[in-house]
Amino acid sequence: MNFLFRVGGQRTAMQVACNALTGTIICIIHQYYYGGQLKCLLEDHGSRLLFWMYIGHYSTCNGDTWASELGILNKSWPILITTFKMVPPGTNGGVSPLGLLASVLGGFIIGASAMISIYFVDGCNRLYIELILVASIAGLIGSIIDSILGATVQISLYSEKSRMITNSKTEETKLVSGYDLLDNNQVNFVSSLTTALLTGFVADYIIG
Repeated sequence: MNFLFRVGGQRTAMQVACNALTGTIICIIHQYYYGGQLKCLLEDHGSRLLFWMYIGHYSTCNGDTWASELGILNKSWPILITTFKMVPPGTNGGVSPLGLLASVLGGFIIGASAMISIYFVDGCNRLYIELILVASIAGLIGSIIDSILGATVQISLYSEKSRMITNSKTEETKLVSGYDLLDNNQVNFVSSLTTALLTGFVADYIIG
């Protein structure tokens, strides 16, 4: 997660695919097993599990996006989540207080939207407040997982010439953190998938 500066911040088809794949697969599985059979998504155990996974996935995606876009307003440099040392803006795995708060708010929006939507579904006419709590936590946890991956398996190079994080390795760049194992899209996919699974099973176990 990049809180203060993102190299190549424009959206690409691959980025959209990596962020939407898990959620799309969950929807397809749910439609296959439960399409048209349930009045309420939370009525059946299997349906609830898939629904919690769906919430965890999109809370992670939205939380990470909010952290990246709003975290730039943080006044101080971010710290690397694995070492707690200050790093240049844009370093993969860099976190800031404002960025972490933004990730919670990103998840909150997903939970609130889900709660309102579920309320108007025939057979689910009550407010499931727990959706907001689970989604908010998932937004934070997902961003933390994304940051840990970014700090370890995603490389960050600093250009002495331009004084910013870059993707291009040259003689005047130096390693800030990580290994060149995954790119940003792959990190997003792994973090959202991991959080979706974690949210699904933990929420289903605790809340039911």
